Amino acid sequence: MKRYKQCILATCPVPWDEDYQLEEAVFRRQIRHILQHGTRNIYIFGTAGEGYAVSDSQFDRITRVFYEEMKDGGGEPMIGVISLSLQTVIERIEASRRRGLRLFQLSLPAWGECTFSEIRRFFTETSGRFKDCSFLHYNSPRSKRLITPNEYQLLAEEFENLIATKNGAGLPFQILSLVRKAPTMQHFLTEFNFATACSLGLQAGLLISVASMHWESANRFYQAGTDRRLSELSRYTSQLEDILNNLFRIVGPQGHVDGAYDKFFAKAANPRFPLRLLPPYGWAQEESFTEFMHWTLEHYPQWADENIITAKE
Repeated sequence: MKRYKQCILATCPVPWDEDYQLEEAVFRRQIRHILQHGTRNIYIFGTAGEGYAVSDSQFDRITRVFYEEMKDGGGEPMIGVISLSLQTVIERIEASRRRGLRLFQLSLPAWGECTFSEIRRFFTETSGRFKDCSFLHYNSPRSKRLITPNEYQLLAEEFENLIATKNGAGLPFQILSLVRKAPTMQHFLTEFNFATACSLGLQAGLLISVASMHWESANRFYQAGTDRRLSELSRYTSQLEDILNNLFRIVGPQGHVDGAYDKFFAKAANPRFPLRLLPPYGWAQEESFTEFMHWTLEHYPQWADENIITAKE
C-alpha cells in the first residue's frame, strides 16, 4: 500500500518585486487559483520556487503566507528545504513544525556527491529526527547524486515516514524499476514520464509543470492517464511536448534555470505574475511571454486562455 496518495503535485513559484521582495498579494492569488482550479497538493521552494536561493528571513515570511492560504483553502501544504548545510535544513524544518507544518520536500546537499552512508545519515537527521513529519525526496541531478531504485528500497524500509519521491527517470525500464523496487512510496513524475508510467500500467503521481498553464486541460490530461485512456493521453502528451519545445525556442538563453519557465506557466493563469528570478540568475522578458502565449493560442487554444492575451495588451 502506498504511503501517500496518487494526485497532482504542483509548485507555486514566488513572485518578486523590483526590489526582490515578495509580492504578497500576487502570491496569495496564485495559491488560491491552484487550489480552486487545480489541486490541493501544493509545495513551495523546489527548483521552480527558488528554494536554493532564499534567505532565512524570506523562507520564514513566505512559509507563513503560504501556510495561511493553504490552511484557509483546505490545501495540503508541502515545504521544500534545499541547503548545502544539513544544520540549516534541520533548523528550517523545526521552524516550520512550530508553525504547524508536517509535510516536507528534501534535497540532498550538493557541495559534493554523497556516498550511500552519507545519504543514510542525511535521512537519519531529517526523517529519523522528525518522526511526526512526512518527507518526499526530490531526486535531482543538481544534488550530484541520484538515489537509485535499490537504494530507495533500503531507505523506505528504514524510514517509514519517507513517503514519496520526485523523479526525472524517463526511460521505461527506469520507471519500472523505481515503482517496483520502492512500491510503498508514491513516485511523482513530470508529464512525459507520467504518461509513460500510465502506458506501462503503473500507478504514479503527476508532478505538474507545463500543463499547469491551463488547469482545465491539465486535469483532463491527468484523468486520461489515471483512467488508462492511452490514445487521449498520447494526444495530450504530443501537444505538451510541442508547447514545451516552442517555449525553449522563444526563451532561448534568457532563462536557463527551471524557475524561468515555471514563471511563464504561473503568469499564464495570473497576468500580474512577474517573471524575475533572484540574482544572479537571468529570466525571460515580457515580450517573450507575449510571443509564447500568442503562439500557444494559435496552435493549441485549449492550453491558453485568451483573456490572458487581452490582459497583457
